Amino acid sequence: MADIFLDNFKYEDDAEQLDDTIAVNIDSVPIYNYKQAISIHEYYDKREYDSMPEYYSTRDTWISTTNIECSACGRPITGTPFPIIVSKLKLMPADSFDYVTYSSIMTVNTNITNTTNPEPSQQNTIVKKTHGLFCNILCAGWYLKHSGNHKISENLWQCEKLTLELYEEWYGIQLIDMPIAEDFYKLKRRQGSHGLSDEEYDKINSEKIKNYIKKIC
Repeated sequence: MADIFLDNFKYEDDAEQLDDTIAVNIDSVPIYNYKQAISIHEYYDKREYDSMPEYYSTRDTWISTTNIECSACGRPITGTPFPIIVSKLKLMPADSFDYVTYSSIMTVNTNITNTTNPEPSQQNTIVKKTHGLFCNILCAGWYLKHSGNHKISENLWQCEKLTLELYEEWYGIQLIDMPIAEDFYKLKRRQGSHGLSDEEYDKINSEKIKNYIKKIC
């Protein structure tokens, strides 16, 4: 490693000299620009991000925008963020329900305001535990297949079923199976100039989902 950019370094145990030499030569290292990387990292660390929602109740109370990037492809989410649904929960009075979970649900469902004890009409409200935020159901499908998250893999069939139900709720379209986005490593931002543009990538995915729409005879 020293031969690459520390040609004048002679004394292996001279830590101070090593530090000084690295400081002088660091900008000439072709494989990584440390100063630029630190600047970029600081920008993202200081940026204010939205909170990741944990529960879904209705489309009306769900978030309409977010500055969190897609949990699969990493691109900005330009439409309504689409979540994976992990499970369903039924709200019960606080004295018969885990209070921490109950309170968390309350904070993200603005139509349910009483965090101590819900109104009788709200006690049987079904809320859904969510995971991640995605550009669309195709990115959600890619994540389900490739993420390796044990919470997902142990309940994959249920996650797919509930997420497909959400898609039907939102768009009124039944899909025969979970669609999977084109591999986002094919994008220009990953492959360089010979990769797919965002427009080309989205067009491929738009054509893909057509093959999953349930035909009504």
